[in-house]
Amino acid sequence: MTSSDLVLQFGPFRLLPQPRMLLKGAEPVRLGSRAREILLFLVERAGRIVKKAELIKRVWPDTVVEEGTLRVHIAALRKALGDGKGGMRYIENVTGHGYRFIAPLSPPATDISSPLMQADAILQPLTFALALPSAPARLIGRTQAIETLAARLQEHRFMTVVGPGGIGKTSLAIATAHRLGSSYTHGVCFADFASLSTPASVNGALALALGLTVGASDPLPAVLRFLSAKRMLIVLDNCEHLVEAAAHLAQTLLGSAAHVHILATSREPLRAMNESVFRLAPLDIPPLSATLTAAEALGFSAVQLFVERAMASAHLFELIDADVPLVVDICRKLDGLPLAIELAAARVDVFGIRGLAVRLDDCLSILTRGHRTAIPRHRTLRATLDWSYAILPRAEQLALCRLSVFADSFDAAAARTVITNDEAEIEDVIDLLTDLVSKSLLTVHIGNDQAVYQMLGTSRAYATEKLQSSEERDEIRRRHARISCTWEIERHANAHYPLPSAYANRQRMRPS
Repeated sequence: MTSSDLVLQFGPFRLLPQPRMLLKGAEPVRLGSRAREILLFLVERAGRIVKKAELIKRVWPDTVVEEGTLRVHIAALRKALGDGKGGMRYIENVTGHGYRFIAPLSPPATDISSPLMQADAILQPLTFALALPSAPARLIGRTQAIETLAARLQEHRFMTVVGPGGIGKTSLAIATAHRLGSSYTHGVCFADFASLSTPASVNGALALALGLTVGASDPLPAVLRFLSAKRMLIVLDNCEHLVEAAAHLAQTLLGSAAHVHILATSREPLRAMNESVFRLAPLDIPPLSATLTAAEALGFSAVQLFVERAMASAHLFELIDADVPLVVDICRKLDGLPLAIELAAARVDVFGIRGLAVRLDDCLSILTRGHRTAIPRHRTLRATLDWSYAILPRAEQLALCRLSVFADSFDAAAARTVITNDEAEIEDVIDLLTDLVSKSLLTVHIGNDQAVYQMLGTSRAYATEKLQSSEERDEIRRRHARISCTWEIERHANAHYPLPSAYANRQRMRPS
C-alpha cells in the first residue's frame, strides 16, 4: 500500500490523497485546489518544517508566486480547518523558515487502492467540488450575466460561454458554478484544458479532475461509468485550442450520463449537438455623447472596474469630474475588456490618467503588469492576443492582419478587396469573416440587409503590428487605398450614389 492509497486522518478530518479531497466526518470541506495541495504536502511531512520555497515549488511549479500569495492560501486553509478554535492546532508558522503540520495523525484506516470503485462509493451521497477554484470575491458588472447563465444552465444541459480573450469567461463560469453547486447532488467538477497541447489529453484531464486513476488506455470509459448515475455539473475551461476534442467529449458525456450538465468556456462555440451559446458582452461604457460627473460615470461597470483597480494601484487615486472623459476614452479604447482595463489601471501609479490616455496608442507595450499569480497568458495584453492568434489557421491569421487597415467598420466587398484579389469568390471571404466573428476577433452588425464588420481595438492594434512587420504591408495598404479612390470617383460621378454606411465618414477610410 503506497502513501497515495491511504486516508490520512487527523482530528475530525480525513484527507484522501486521491481524489484530493478533505472530509470532516461524512461531509466534504470546500477548499480551493491550491489549498488542498498545500495541506497534502504539509500532512505528508507532518512534524517537519516545510520551507516556503518548497511549498511554492510544489503548488505553483510553473508560476512565479510571491510569499504573500502563499500566506493567503495558508490563511484560507487554517480557516477551513478551524485552526485555533477549541484549542485545536494544525498548522504552525515557523518564523523565518516555513510551516509545519503539528496535529497528531491517526493510524490510516482506509484502503482506497481501487480509486475508481472506492471514490464512487465514498462520493456518491455527498455534495462536493472537485478542483473548483475559489469563487471570485467580486465580479464587477457581471451580476446579471451570472444570474442569466445560471438560469439558462438549468434549462439547457450544455452551455458554452464565448468571448474574446480577457473578457472574463473563466471567472464567470467559476462564479456560476459556485452559485449552482448545491443544485447538483454530486457537486461540480472543474477541468482546465489551458495547459493541454493535444486532443488525446482531453479525456485524461477530465478523469484527473474527477479524481480517477488514468491508465495507459483511453480513460473515457471509466469516466462514463463514474458519471453514469451522477447528478453533476462539469466545467470544461479554455476549450478554444481543442474545440473538436472538447465537443466530442461533451457530446459523449451528455449521451451517456443523463443527469450531467456541462458548462464550457471557449473563444468560439464548440458547435456540438445541443450546445447553447452564451456570448459574454464587454463591460458597460458610457455613450460617446454623454457628459457625466464622476458619480454618474461610476454607474458604468467599465469605469467602476478601472477606478477600483486604479485605487488599488495608487492609493491616493480618486476619480474627479475633469478626468471622466479620459477614463471613459481609455475604457472605450480597450473595448470594455476587464483584463485590458485592469492592466491599464495598474499603470496609473506610473503614468497618471492623462499620461496613460496618451500612451494607449501603444497599448501592447504598456499593458504588461498583470498579477504574478495569473496564468501566463493573462499577465500581459500581448500574451492574451498571442494565444488567440497562434491557434488560428494560417488563412485566418492573414485575413486578420490584412483587415487591420480598416480604422473602423467595413463590408464584405471591401474585405474581399483587401484580403484577396478581385477574382476571389465572395463566399470564400464570407466564410473567413464568419470564422473570425465566431472566434470573437470581429464583431458584426446587420442593418438594412447589409452586414458590417468591425475589429476590436485591442485586436486591431495587435494585427496592425503584425502587418507592419510583414513583407506585404505596402501591398495591403495599396489595396485599401484603391477602395477609397473607387468610391470617391463614383461619388463624384453620381451625387446620389449611396455609399455603404461603413464608409460614409471619409476619415474612417484612411489607412492606419
